[in-house]
Amino acid sequence: MSTNRFFRHVFISYRTFSYGWTSNPLNELPRIHRRQNPDAWHHYARECGIHLDNPAQGVRYDLHEMAIAAVIAGQGVALVPRMYVENELRCGMLVSPWPASGCLSKKFCLVKPTETGINEAALESFERWLLAEINTLTSLNAER
Repeated sequence: MSTNRFFRHVFISYRTFSYGWTSNPLNELPRIHRRQNPDAWHHYARECGIHLDNPAQGVRYDLHEMAIAAVIAGQGVALVPRMYVENELRCGMLVSPWPASGCLSKKFCLVKPTETGINEAALESFERWLLAEINTLTSLNAER
């Protein structure tokens, strides 16, 4: 099997939250969650070696767009797919002060069997198309 992961999540913060942090700032900042991924902050903290007293604490939204709007409004910090906030990061409206996460439980990936000899050309064609679409989408987001 081979796996191609897409759309890593990134920690985002409104620019004013990036100043004056203590030794464990994430523990003090209001965390914004997506209802569909309630353990995201726990996984992110573990991956980054950060202790959180209560990783589940914070407001919950159903959509990434709602979480992003809350961050822009200065209501807290969130974990979202980077492609959703490329423009805001580039223009400085949002900051991403900590590393991108590869361990969040919700991932988009293409998983395919290793060479089976059955429809490999079709699968490779699909994979190339999918990667081209993702690159196009990422490029369009970067241009906005």
